[in-house]
Amino acid sequence: MNEKQVRLPCCSDSGKIALILCAFVLTSCAGDAARFRFDDYRTRLARALKLDAVQSVQLVDPARRPRKRDMWLEPEQSTISMIDFLRLYDCRLGEVIGERNSVLGKVAPASQRLFNDLAFLHHAPECISQLRTRQSDALADRLVEAVSGKLDGLTVSIANATLASDEFSGLWRVPVDLDDFPVNAGSATITELHYVTSQVESWLSGDFRFDSARFEQALGRLRHGQAGSLIAAATLTYSQLQSANRMIEQRLASRPLCFKGKPGRQGHILRRVVDRFFVGEVQVWLSRVSAQRHDLLAPYRLLEKHLEDAQTPAYRQWRDRRDSQLAWLSSAPREHVQSILPLLESCGLAPGSRQPEP
Repeated sequence: MNEKQVRLPCCSDSGKIALILCAFVLTSCAGDAARFRFDDYRTRLARALKLDAVQSVQLVDPARRPRKRDMWLEPEQSTISMIDFLRLYDCRLGEVIGERNSVLGKVAPASQRLFNDLAFLHHAPECISQLRTRQSDALADRLVEAVSGKLDGLTVSIANATLASDEFSGLWRVPVDLDDFPVNAGSATITELHYVTSQVESWLSGDFRFDSARFEQALGRLRHGQAGSLIAAATLTYSQLQSANRMIEQRLASRPLCFKGKPGRQGHILRRVVDRFFVGEVQVWLSRVSAQRHDLLAPYRLLEKHLEDAQTPAYRQWRDRRDSQLAWLSSAPREHVQSILPLLESCGLAPGSRQPEP
């Protein structure tokens, strides 16, 4: 895990004007509301613990997609020769093979190659029947063999057009700033993922019909999806809460926050900071992010399951690291709660015990 050390500027707490300037500095440096929310909570937590607000944050490099060439699998070559193609001139399949063997067909993007494979599989049975009727059994047998090869390579063809595509790389692009995510993350991405997954399920079950325009539209919309923002949110959450946990450990190792376990002024301040800025701000934001994660990953992981056999080692490595980081959206807040409970309990202010005074 690659980590970088950064130091955030300490904000003065000497008056209202200083607090406004502090918020301005943090906002301008962070570049997004999510980061400022964490920075603000950590700064207030440091004050409540009477610690130096200048705390290091170990930034974790987010899981980024492999290069396209490391996700691409070479498809099987057709066994239909040019002579065989000329003998299929009166069969609809001849047009399909002609398109694939054309100059444009040889440089077509993965999605167009997928459509050609689906068209081949869709029209092949009728063409084989016509060949049998004309007693062209040798060519029919070669066509049957070609169909078998297309079926074996269909998962690879689909994976190249989806999981390994530029559009899916755009979907998982990790942004520099989260801005107001997940407010801007609409349902369009989730809708298109469900559509793509349902199409893949149909193709793998033997229904080779397709709507190329609609599928290309879905890919185009997915290119601008915000799945990568989930990874950015997860690494931000982990880094910031780990820093907060270190502050708590520092205070626990030094001196008690409350005298003889009685809730004093600092104890009440701490409880108010936790209630208002962690529970009321950070956790509220995390709940929205987690809902987005659940809705988006449900169809995406189903798609990955269907295409399990067509994932390269590089893709699998990224997938595992991605899922490990996304799990931080749940585990990091739980760990932070467990970290801060001993302090609250030492003041008699843990949840379920005496509540802080107003």
